[in-house]
Amino acid sequence: MSTHKAELRQRRMDLALRAQAQRQTIADSAAQLQSRLQWAEIGFFAARFLRARPVLTVTGASLLWRTTRNRPLSWASGLIAVWGLLTIVRRR
Repeated sequence: MSTHKAELRQRRMDLALRAQAQRQTIADSAAQLQSRLQWAEIGFFAARFLRARPVLTVTGASLLWRTTRNRPLSWASGLIAVWGLLTIVRRR
């Protein structure tokens, strides 16, 4: 009977060690996910904030649209300036 108790005691110790290792693995995985979930939480907060304030959303979207709409024009003017510079350098 004592050998049976010793086997049970050993099995209990093995299971406890295995459970501790699994808990540590889960804790490590949760720590890695924490930063990613924090960014998702910030995104959801921003979405709720903007949904509650539609005027701010429309204003921000129109400003963004306005600044990105002129960007091709600035690129075009820069390319024209570079092209002109290259033609001047080629002639000399």
